[in-house]
Amino acid sequence: MTVSLDSLSVRVAIEADAAELLVLQRCCWVQEAFPNDTLDTPPLRETLDEVTSRIDESNVSIVCDGHRFVGAVRVRLIDRTWEIGVRVVHRRAQQQKHRVVPTSRLPDRRR
Repeated sequence: MTVSLDSLSVRVAIEADAAELLVLQRCCWVQEAFPNDTLDTPPLRETLDEVTSRIDESNVSIVCDGHRFVGAVRVRLIDRTWEIGVRVVHRRAQQQKHRVVPTSRLPDRRR
């Protein structure tokens, strides 16, 4: 089965995206927390101010399906190693297993 990627876009996050990113992050991580019987995970404890500051200090990319955020990844370069901080994928996107964003559609955030 093939699904069109036309509705998906990838872009660099800006400060104005912080609130929606926080909601997406909590929606995704709470699914992990319940089976593990704990809500005490860093992504669930982050505040809006922390998410906003991480957008400024890291490379954050967002995957959108139309106007809706369905995924995001936060990475940062430490010395010569990329550290992957938080990766979130909305359940709706997980259910569409064959939808993959080619790397050619990812924003160039090399520093």
